[in-house]
Amino acid sequence: MIETDRIEFKQSWRDEYLEHICGMANAEGGSLFIGLNDNGAPVGIAEKDIRKLLEDIPNKIVDGLHLYNVKVRPLSSEGKYYIEIVVPQCNETVSLKGKSYIRIGTTTRVMGFDSYREALMERGSLAWDSFTVNDVSIDDLDEDSFRIFKKKSSENKSSSPVQAYDRYRILEELKLIRGGKLTRAAVLMFHRKPDDIIPGAFIRIGKMESNEDVSSKFELHGSLMRLSQDIFEILETRYLSALISYNGNDRIETYPYPELALREAIFNSLMHSDWSVGEPILIRVFNDSLDISNRALLQPGWSIDAHRSFQLNPLVSETFEKAGFVEKFGTGISKIISSCKENGNSTPAFEVTSDGKEMTVVFSASNLYVAIEKYRDRLERKGSFVDYRKVVELMISGKLDDPNVNVIDPDYDPNDPDSDPNLDPDSVPENVTLPTSIKIPNQHASALVWDNQLLTFDGKALVCSDAQRNVYELIKANQKISYSQIAAILKLSRKTVSRTIANLREKGLIQFEGKPRNGEWKVLKEYPKE
Repeated sequence: MIETDRIEFKQSWRDEYLEHICGMANAEGGSLFIGLNDNGAPVGIAEKDIRKLLEDIPNKIVDGLHLYNVKVRPLSSEGKYYIEIVVPQCNETVSLKGKSYIRIGTTTRVMGFDSYREALMERGSLAWDSFTVNDVSIDDLDEDSFRIFKKKSSENKSSSPVQAYDRYRILEELKLIRGGKLTRAAVLMFHRKPDDIIPGAFIRIGKMESNEDVSSKFELHGSLMRLSQDIFEILETRYLSALISYNGNDRIETYPYPELALREAIFNSLMHSDWSVGEPILIRVFNDSLDISNRALLQPGWSIDAHRSFQLNPLVSETFEKAGFVEKFGTGISKIISSCKENGNSTPAFEVTSDGKEMTVVFSASNLYVAIEKYRDRLERKGSFVDYRKVVELMISGKLDDPNVNVIDPDYDPNDPDSDPNLDPDSVPENVTLPTSIKIPNQHASALVWDNQLLTFDGKALVCSDAQRNVYELIKANQKISYSQIAAILKLSRKTVSRTIANLREKGLIQFEGKPRNGEWKVLKEYPKE
């Protein structure tokens, strides 16, 4: 007997020989002999040591490799005892301390990314999430998770109708049940407590004061179907409260990150996590950044510019796709980048460890969110208009820290239906649609008011030099009139009209009721006589 790709001789046992067992399981199986020299001749193991090894070696194999069908048996030759460890070929790719090994000839090597992927492909559909689990029944699955799947599937036109399907039929359609047993994917997607069966199958959230200082922790447990729904509500209600600002009377809620980008990143982590290692997805929330980390299996040197599509959990991924949570594989990263760009966020950082075993997506808060957070006292003044594009530009240039820089228009009136930050307040609006009951005034005529009615001359309103009285009369005659219309009729600047209306309101003569464009003016008092 000589050493081959299926036979290995060792004179004594060392724990590092678990690598040879892993390599044989990932190849065609084989036997590891303990107590033989390089020529296959027995050197012998003491009887007392044999008994201990027959107990220790199976435990080390189970603990380190999760292999339960390896046989460890004592043999003897020429009056000397030795051990044979019989390793069958495994349909699932086996790993030891995060590394997979392969037996090639008489050597054992670390399995590279391509070899690992090829090993999965050679084993047909038996990826990690395709293997079945024992002692778990359909009755252990979560009814609400099936309701979520049915609801989302009915909204997804590309998916077959499942409203009338029972649990078993849905699992069959999704290929989540084999030989009457549930797969790991079925447990992940629909079990009430999947982390009872698959340790680490949950999400952990931390509110961070710094990289080392955690101010609060939260764990979200349940099926991946439920986690995919609950995680966003938890983030928005507990960790990503919107900053409140005002554009006039309009309340503005600004979140630090675009919802679409967060959804894509979280679904990517749920679908592509290496759940076999027993570690949860980790979300860390800082004041101005957020990162999502998960254990993965990525090609070393992976980057967003050069990466290959590889489904670590194809059944989990296909279930999310058929439910309509994701459109198609391979588009998640591009959606994350584009939605961040549209929202004013910088491109997220996609960080991968050197061994490709962990991925982290790092989001930075949008410039607008940072501006509102940093300059909240200066920006949150209800009833004033803030041009947030200008705010962001000033913040980036460093000029917003100058206390003399004013980002709020003191002449802005939130009741102006035609408010626009880009309008020149000193200009007279052109091409303004005027009310039919108002005539274009003769610029050189004198205004005459009789019995509180605006008089006309040659079909045009008579205008006097009392701009305040003229504005009052126009509002009284036309409750829907806008600032721009008043400015066009009276040949006044918008700034003058705004200030004039502010004076009329301070005197209690008029008020605006309702929202801009939909509300109307109310005359409270008659204009005082001189």
